[in-house]
Amino acid sequence: MLTLMNRDHLMSRFGGGARGAFSSVSRALTAEHKSVRTGEVALSSFAFGFIQGRYGQKAAPFGVPLELWSGVSHHLVALLPFHGITKYSHHLHALGDGALATFFAATGSRVGSRVAAGGGFLKSFSGEFVGGEDKPISGGASLTDAEMTRLIRGGK
Repeated sequence: MLTLMNRDHLMSRFGGGARGAFSSVSRALTAEHKSVRTGEVALSSFAFGFIQGRYGQKAAPFGVPLELWSGVSHHLVALLPFHGITKYSHHLHALGDGALATFFAATGSRVGSRVAAGGGFLKSFSGEFVGGEDKPISGGASLTDAEMTRLIRGGK
């Protein structure tokens, strides 16, 4: 048994020498990085889910849900080419992923509930991204010709 406890035997257990040992260490660090990222995404998702549950529509600056703002802004900040930010960009991406996951999971849940209640799939998206449940998705095209004419003429 003692004869097996030599350098060559130990290195062969790591895949045959120093290269195998470095490969094993690299795999372990990658696994640790993935578990940290998973934890950050889960924590971010929980936090934004809590905010959604606690504050509801109040947490929607300019009518856009806070988790959507945060998810997009975390990703944009992570892309900035500053050294201080670049060093932590993988953490910012993970937090942004959690925020976006919360937004899309909640949106999917609401749309799924509407479909289950008998609404059509596309019609179930009405109000999800702009204005609330009672308003359809809208833009300038939702104005009638008469309303558009009145706006152009200054309310006449």
